[in-house]
Amino acid sequence: MTDLYLLLETPEDKASFQKLYENIYIKLLYVAQGILHNKQDAEDVVHDVFAKVAKNYHKYRNMNERDMLSLCIVITRNACINVIRQNERRRETVMEIKDDLLPSGEDLLEGILQKEKIAILEQALLKLSTEDKNILILRYYHGMSYKEIGRTLGIKTKTVDMRLYRVKAKLREVLLREQ
Repeated sequence: MTDLYLLLETPEDKASFQKLYENIYIKLLYVAQGILHNKQDAEDVVHDVFAKVAKNYHKYRNMNERDMLSLCIVITRNACINVIRQNERRRETVMEIKDDLLPSGEDLLEGILQKEKIAILEQALLKLSTEDKNILILRYYHGMSYKEIGRTLGIKTKTVDMRLYRVKAKLREVLLREQ
């Protein structure tokens, strides 16, 4: 309130403004809260309204209290509408940013399904023996040929082929049971 007094020119204006403030502050706060449904925003709006009135008080000093109340209610209502518009613009900006950062609906759904498939596959791999997992990992993760796998594990190429066939069959069976 003291900062508002600095905007007033004469001691008479200060006394008149003080009386106006005391008489209509609560009424303006009710109006603002009724529109904004937020006490903090309403208090900010009402303070801004009194700042505008104090800044231009030389124009309003001859108005009666009823007209002054009407004027302040109109200013409060308009200020509340501006706050609502600003909040809406902020919300829209946040939503645009989120939309840019998040994948689209189909991409998001595909990503979720992919993660679920990976989780199921990991669970199925845990049920396989270490030797079987090694063959799958060397073939599909490292992209090794049957011959390279044979050399790495010290087994024949034909054995790699047969084990890989059996491992895939086991994995298929485990995955079918999981679903």
